[in-house]
Amino acid sequence: MTTRAELQAILQHDLGKNYDPQRALQFLRVLEERHAGTPPAKKLEKLLETPPEEDTTLQVIYKTPFVLGEIVLAGKQTRRAHPLCAYHPIHFKKTYLQKLSRWETSPAHEARISKQVWNHFQEEDRASSVPLPLASTPSTFRSELMDAKTLGALSPINNSDDPNDLARQIVEAKAHHGAIRPLWDGLQSLLEETKALHSGGFLHHDLHRENLMLQNTPEGLRGCLIDFETTEEDDRFQTLSWKDACREDMRYLLEEASLILLCAGPNENLDKESELYQETLDFSLSSPKILATKKILKDNLNKALGVNRPLPQI
Repeated sequence: MTTRAELQAILQHDLGKNYDPQRALQFLRVLEERHAGTPPAKKLEKLLETPPEEDTTLQVIYKTPFVLGEIVLAGKQTRRAHPLCAYHPIHFKKTYLQKLSRWETSPAHEARISKQVWNHFQEEDRASSVPLPLASTPSTFRSELMDAKTLGALSPINNSDDPNDLARQIVEAKAHHGAIRPLWDGLQSLLEETKALHSGGFLHHDLHRENLMLQNTPEGLRGCLIDFETTEEDDRFQTLSWKDACREDMRYLLEEASLILLCAGPNENLDKESELYQETLDFSLSSPKILATKKILKDNLNKALGVNRPLPQI
């Protein structure tokens, strides 16, 4: 029987630089559930070495009435039709179950624009900042796996439209979450990646917390962007209105940064001269939701809950 170490070596060969031992163990558990009585390591080894004709779903990431996201092992049909999938047999597959609206772009557009974006980052020597698009059909889009988690999964705050709810979460995070400095550094990286995208004349148009990814690297959390189905080259590039367009594109990122900054402890020593701090400061002063949340924290929650820590000056 294949040992776990041998199996992980097989996965590492297929996943390349994005190999994650924990994800390999997740695959083992999923396959064990789907193939009762079969030693999971041996089953996965067989699938890797002699794939079936059809794709094998290893893990369902999400499913809505509109979109299905899966980690799959490419079958022979997929490898013949899309050669890159032979080099990345375990990859992410997005299936469009129905159109969200008449404005939704096609997977073919996502593949085309993703390649343009990926090439742009390559030119900027940022090869790992976006997942490599592998293939698309009228109803599917495939891309390289990213060894990363979403900002939504890592943030101590579940963003809300209710300032009272946000204030309660911030007080809880200040008491129990610990230092936000690692996450703050990741946000700085996400800002850099977004500005690198803008430098090529692209607007993402969908930079919410589930499309902002953070990779755990030896240097700390590093940002990467996903889901380019609404990304466009904008004709306002380098015009007087381009700065406003970019600021609007970053609105959700800066809102998340504003909320996370409010979770900072008194001894975080965040660099107030950094680009992220300055951008967040400007945004927070013009955001009714952030201003309302800060007022609640200052006027009510600190006293009511006995929290005497000073608020960060943003």
